[in-house]
Amino acid sequence: MSTYIKNLFSEIHNNYDLMNSILSLGIDRKWRKAAAKLAMPNKKSFKILDIACGTGEFAIALYKESLEKKKSASIIGIDFNSNMLKVGVEKIKMCNLPIKLIHGDALNIKFDSNTFDVVTSAFAMRDFDDLDRFAYEVNRVLKKGGKITLMDMAAPNAGFDKYIFKIYSKIMRIEGYFVDNDAYRFLVKSIMENDSRKVADIFKKNGFANVKITTLKTGAAFVITGDKK
Repeated sequence: MSTYIKNLFSEIHNNYDLMNSILSLGIDRKWRKAAAKLAMPNKKSFKILDIACGTGEFAIALYKESLEKKKSASIIGIDFNSNMLKVGVEKIKMCNLPIKLIHGDALNIKFDSNTFDVVTSAFAMRDFDDLDRFAYEVNRVLKKGGKITLMDMAAPNAGFDKYIFKIYSKIMRIEGYFVDNDAYRFLVKSIMENDSRKVADIFKKNGFANVKITTLKTGAAFVITGDKK
């Protein structure tokens, strides 16, 4: 899977931000803003590791939120796709932001244990080969009491949101023909098969307390928060 994902994102890296916007019907910026608010710790100064940072959109949202809250955030993003990172690095240079994006593997993080106050990830967990390994690595690099803020998409499983998502998924498939049909089919399938409760249970099992699922606007995105024991 990891090889397929790397190749897929190498194919779509120039259109990735556009695809996220289309997949979410333009709500992805509001989702990032909401998740960034949840990520802010009760500290004036802190270190954040954004895993599978892609083109840096969530890292930028985190930095902007820290400024709004008058906090000092040191933010490092890692991703295993060099093409995605190149887009992100150029974007951050253009915006003149103090964010560092480097090559790195979510399942084998090259940082010492107990390094970060916050670990984040956005729209990536459903593509990881081994969520247990990911949860273990996140726990390892977090300081005791450090927090997770992990955002992804999943199909709503009940109520009006479920009905709306059925219509929305059909629209996404049509939109895919105008950007990258194969990539869209895979990404839509991964959303349909994702389960926020299973992800939350994995983090509970791997040393996290106060694990909570927050459903974001439209019900198609969620944020998992929790604290390292």
